[in-house]
Amino acid sequence: MVSEINLTTEQAAIVADVNRDVVVTAGAGTGKTRVLVERYLALLRSHRIGDIAAVTFTDAAAAEMRERVRREVMSQDHLVCHREELDRAVIGTIHSLCLQILREHPVEAGMDPAAVVLSEDEAELELLKACAETLESLPQQGQGLLALREMGVYEVGVSLPQMVRRRDEVESAYKAMPGWSPDRWEAGIRSLIDEEASSVVDAVRPQLVEWVAFLSVAYAAAGSDALTPRVAAVLDALQNPASSPWKELLD
Repeated sequence: MVSEINLTTEQAAIVADVNRDVVVTAGAGTGKTRVLVERYLALLRSHRIGDIAAVTFTDAAAAEMRERVRREVMSQDHLVCHREELDRAVIGTIHSLCLQILREHPVEAGMDPAAVVLSEDEAELELLKACAETLESLPQQGQGLLALREMGVYEVGVSLPQMVRRRDEVESAYKAMPGWSPDRWEAGIRSLIDEEASSVVDAVRPQLVEWVAFLSVAYAAAGSDALTPRVAAVLDALQNPASSPWKELLD
C-alpha cells in the first residue's frame, strides 16, 4: 500500500515497480526525494528495513528522506512491524554509507573505526597538502621534472589541484590523446583546434564576402576622411575571403 499522496502516473509506476532496477532522471524540485521515499515504503511490503540501503548525494536530502520515512512508518498501521528497526535504517549519503561499512569491518579495511568523514574545508586542505608534497617530490622523477620544466612551478601548482578535483575528466582526456608523449599531445590538440577553427571560418566566409564587397564599393566612392585608412587596412587584410586560407582569415 502506497501512502496517500498525489503522484503522477509516471511517478506511481516508478513506486509500484519494485521488482527491477529503475533509472530516474529529473530536474530540481520535481519530486525525486518524494518518489524515492514512496519506493522505499513500497519495498517494505516484502523486505525488512535492514535489507534496504537508500543513498543520496547530500546531507540535506538524506535528512529529509529519513524524516519522511520515519513519519510514514510511525503513522501507518500496516508498517507497525518496522518501527523497532527505524533507528537502524540505512538512509544517508554515499560517504556515510561507505563509512558505516568500513567501521563495521575495520580490520579488513585496515582503518581506525573512529574515523570520520572530512568536511569540505578539511578535504580541500588535505588535497592541497598532498599536491604540495607531490610537487616537492617531482624533481626526483623524470616525468615530474619534465612538467616543471615545460609549465613552470607556479602553473603546475595551480593546475595540479584542479586536475585532481576533475580527475575523471582528466583521465578521459588523456585516454583520448594520441600516444603518451607531450609532443604527440600537442600535435593532436593542434589538429583538433585547427579542424574546429577551419569549420568556423568556412561558416562565416559568405558573410565576409558580402562585407568585403560592401566595403570595396564604399571605399571606392568615398573621399579621404578619418576612416579611409582603416577601411583600406581591413580590405588589405581580408584580401579575397572566398579563397584565402582559413588561417590567414583567422589571423
